Amino acid sequence: MTAHGAYPDPARWAHPARWAHPARWAHPARWAHPARWAHPARWAHPARWAHPARGARRTARRGRRWLPLAAPLLLVLLSLAAPTPAMAAPTPVPAPAAPAPAAPGGHGTVALNPDSAPPGGTTTVTGAGWPVGTLLTVLLCGQNAISGTDSCASTSERAVTPAANGTFTVRLPVVAPPKPCPCVIHIASVTGADLVLDTPFPVLGVATVPIAPQPAKLLALTAELDGSDGPMNWFGAPAHRDLRVLVANFGSTAVANPVFRLGISHGVFAPAWQEIQWTGTIGPGARQEITVPVDYAFAAHGRYTAELDYAGHQLATRQNSLPRPWGVLLFWALLYLVVPVGLFRTGLYLLARRHPFPVLAPAEPPPSLPLPWFPPGTVRLPVHPTPSKGN
Repeated sequence: MTAHGAYPDPARWAHPARWAHPARWAHPARWAHPARWAHPARWAHPARWAHPARGARRTARRGRRWLPLAAPLLLVLLSLAAPTPAMAAPTPVPAPAAPAPAAPGGHGTVALNPDSAPPGGTTTVTGAGWPVGTLLTVLLCGQNAISGTDSCASTSERAVTPAANGTFTVRLPVVAPPKPCPCVIHIASVTGADLVLDTPFPVLGVATVPIAPQPAKLLALTAELDGSDGPMNWFGAPAHRDLRVLVANFGSTAVANPVFRLGISHGVFAPAWQEIQWTGTIGPGARQEITVPVDYAFAAHGRYTAELDYAGHQLATRQNSLPRPWGVLLFWALLYLVVPVGLFRTGLYLLARRHPFPVLAPAEPPPSLPLPWFPPGTVRLPVHPTPSKGN
């Protein structure tokens, strides 16, 4: 061994038998001796604690301790930030902008030739600027078609589809409508966008009766629920749907800014009502699509029913099934698992900070007893006779 405490012979350390012997590592005295771990020089060396990688590893370990709590806390903050529907004050719903008569995508113009005729005659209806591929119906109606197709001559109805340039031409027979005049040529779309256009057409020889004032009466023609769920709904965020209802005014007076009542019920429970005001005007005989927002409660799941009422009568009812928010169950499972672990680790950390483990002093070797172990004179050894040389 040299003066610096190293062995000069490399073969002494490279021999496999030096490190592979089981007795070298399995001896109890190798690990159990207190002086091995309690020596002050073992922990007091500055290079042991000043290495930059040691602090980085310790910081990374502390960050990993709180990593399991990050996901549940993030879910709680997102669920609290989700908006909740207001169920008290009326919610104004803006009316969609009405398309211009000659604008692309809206209804176009109509020319009649002749512009009046007696029953038994014909008139040529020429249209321009209509959406391509839209199926249209052309009818002769009385009473300005306020009561819908009940006042129209269905026997002379014609169907036409605009050409590629948005024009059409159809010959319409003139017959006496089921209700007296004033009469109109009523054009309505069957497919595509909701398009309605009434053009006055006097029928010669048919009596004209003034239209009796009738209260406004809104009836629903079609209704559907639109919308889908997103990733946040899996974790209990309030679901949102749009109730689209096509209503028609069968009265003789216009309806301005109607107030509807929306009821949302779950299963067999009574619906929770809220008032929704639609901004706009629905004229006599006109049709209008109304979009009503439907907001469900937090973590809503199962079968729900949305009902829309106006003036005390029901307009439309639609049912919808919401999926179960499995992310909420996963969140609670993680919460019950992570919180106890986090509290346990926090308690251990505080305990270690308040009561650090003491550093044991090196143990002194046991005193050596002189041989023999028994005091002289306490044990009598047997004396054997020594044989003589003559025997």
